[in-house]
Amino acid sequence: MNVLSGIGALNAGVWLCTTALVMGACPAFAQSVAEPPSDQSATEADSGAEILVTANRREQSVRDVAMAVSAYGGAELARLNVESGVDIVRLTPGVFLSNAAAGQSQQYSIRGVTQNDFNDIFEGPIAVYYDDTYVPSLQGQVFGTFDLERVEVLKGPQGTLFGKNATGGLIHFIPRQPTNQFEGFAEISYGSFDTVRGEGAISGPLSDDVRARASVLYSRQGSYLQNVYPAGLAFPSAPPTPRFGEDLGKEDMLAGRLQIEADVTDRLNLRLAGTAARLKLGTAPYTSRALVPVFNAAGQHVGTVAPPAGTPDGLGFVAPLDHQQTASDFARGDGYYLRSYDVSLHTNLAFDGFDLIAVSSYKRFEKSIAVDVDGGAVNFLALGTANSSDSFTQEIRLAGETDGKLSWATGAFFSSVSADSNIGFLAPRNSLFAESLGAGPVGVDLINQVTFKNTNYSVFAQVDYPLSDHFKVVLGGRLIHERLRYSFASSIFANTDDYAIDTDVLLVPGIQPSTSNRVNDTLWAGKFALEYRSGDGSLIYASINRGVKGGAFNGKLPDNSPPLQPSEIPYGPETLYSYELGAKTALFDNLLRLSAAVFYYDYKDYQTFALQNASGIIRNNDAHVWGAEVDAQFTIGERLRGGLAMAYTKATVENVAIAAATPTAPAVLADVRPTFSPRFQLSGNLAYELPFAPLGGKLSLLTDGSYISSFYDNIRNFAGQRHDGYALVNAGLAWTSADAAWTLKFYVKNVFEAQYVETAFDVSTLCGCSEIQYSKPRRWTVSLRKEF
Repeated sequence: MNVLSGIGALNAGVWLCTTALVMGACPAFAQSVAEPPSDQSATEADSGAEILVTANRREQSVRDVAMAVSAYGGAELARLNVESGVDIVRLTPGVFLSNAAAGQSQQYSIRGVTQNDFNDIFEGPIAVYYDDTYVPSLQGQVFGTFDLERVEVLKGPQGTLFGKNATGGLIHFIPRQPTNQFEGFAEISYGSFDTVRGEGAISGPLSDDVRARASVLYSRQGSYLQNVYPAGLAFPSAPPTPRFGEDLGKEDMLAGRLQIEADVTDRLNLRLAGTAARLKLGTAPYTSRALVPVFNAAGQHVGTVAPPAGTPDGLGFVAPLDHQQTASDFARGDGYYLRSYDVSLHTNLAFDGFDLIAVSSYKRFEKSIAVDVDGGAVNFLALGTANSSDSFTQEIRLAGETDGKLSWATGAFFSSVSADSNIGFLAPRNSLFAESLGAGPVGVDLINQVTFKNTNYSVFAQVDYPLSDHFKVVLGGRLIHERLRYSFASSIFANTDDYAIDTDVLLVPGIQPSTSNRVNDTLWAGKFALEYRSGDGSLIYASINRGVKGGAFNGKLPDNSPPLQPSEIPYGPETLYSYELGAKTALFDNLLRLSAAVFYYDYKDYQTFALQNASGIIRNNDAHVWGAEVDAQFTIGERLRGGLAMAYTKATVENVAIAAATPTAPAVLADVRPTFSPRFQLSGNLAYELPFAPLGGKLSLLTDGSYISSFYDNIRNFAGQRHDGYALVNAGLAWTSADAAWTLKFYVKNVFEAQYVETAFDVSTLCGCSEIQYSKPRRWTVSLRKEF
């Protein structure tokens, strides 16, 4: 497992959330290198007009971009009640979430490209950008969204123009920028679980050449997972102190963003942006269920099965039958946090025939979280993390056109990421784990202390050249040099707080050998595409892309698992060759817009995270993926508009070691599906304006739905790690005043109370159980918005 692997698989989850929270909460994380199409009004976006995007680092209609792109304007995001990056998944077939720490840690999966190791300090295969700024930390991949201009989802390798670790694709969140006219909005909402959300922004000129925009988000959610501790407890077990057995799921988020933009000259534009955000939360809101490990004759763990509900787990605990209940002793409703800070400078300098664009960004993330390992009422073991990360990125890009025909872009990119991570086992007072170490009355912490530094340099170029009035060829490439530095130590510390990482009093240093390592990689990404445009504007394209992601390091848990040879600590880069054929067109005077794509991925050295026993390891395995996607956006008459999208993805990772070798038996190998990669996904949405409305204005019926087929939470693909598919339906009613200044909306998520698994963590060989996060129940929201 990655240095936080086994340990990290659970808690790194939070690092993510920090950004998640921070970023969403702090969408000023990046400011755009390419000037976003800010002149596209919310009215245009909401009326079904085609969205302008910058997927090729220049402004284009989404229908003119020769790749699979899903784009959502700010008005559409509001109409569909998108409140965080997580909500993008239900709108975009082919995109899913790889999830840990009961949703406090999440990263995106696109077309089967995913990595289930949630180590905070390493990067994933799906790049996340915020306003053209790269977000290097996994914790930055999911966050609360506010004051957004649009969101772009780019599927397939994006290594040429976007570079860093965009093997499987990229998700780009673009905030609204300062305006020349005074404008703003304020929105307040209240809903189920005592949820309150307030969002607002104000924008306008400070002088003839200077303008500013300030945005703020506050969101509070009460507990939704009722704790019925000590129900289900089979024998007396003293809980942690001083608090225990509290309801879970509470969150409290506050974020703000400030942007100042100046036209220094008629050619030079500068924009400075800063963001700060914090998320207060409690212990990861898991519940538990029994899960039985299966062993072969050689004693290898080759399967897990879920017994009938109500079956005791390996500790004798019987989990609640109600999915909205838990019975966890290690449970606090607060006390943990995710924090994020960001500042960025965006420079645009126009020359005759080309532009120079530079983006500088600094980000800091901090987090502290904890997870009840068994998720039940037995005081057994917890997992804690306390991490921080600092990053600086700098991109300089030149872009232009020659003779109105050839479009080109070239530039250089630099990033430096430094991370410190403390992750390990928390054995609270009176816990079974502490008693096994002879420290029952006082407890003890077994902590891995890790430092990691990643320095990246790259240069890139892309050229789009028309061969004729109908044909265009695209050729691009990026050369990358990456330097990784890593150190690891594992020690035992005195327990001073049952619920937190304690490193003040060292008891036993070096409980396993300390490690330091370094790796230098030189990688390259490339693109070749051929585009055909007909006279009516329809587009057909064929492309070959090469995407890459650098290697990193495995690490052990404090109990010295998994057994790693020195050669197994570093793992290698992965390379993805993508072959795609697609088409886009518009019919009936743009009332129906269609796009479709088929693709095949040839994956070399896919970074496979295999969770085995209570720990995991990343190894390189070959893989292949093929699939198809169709998207339709339509308008019928003056009152009805909507969309329907479908994705089919069949992904296979070859020769994965689902059971480690033993002294008497070789490793058990199998071809498996990647984690969190459903084969079939469907989504749709409708908005119908009723022919009548009280007080004038407009009254609209809103609905959206999605279907996800079954998926696995573990690369080993055991029966107990498979989760059934589900359908989710949301609906609402919105009234907008005649002058569009006021909007009152009532919205319900999960209308039919679907119950499904969002994520689970197999610890069957540790406690005969699985930590599991079920979906939230049906919940409603009422909101009032004022535009000014």
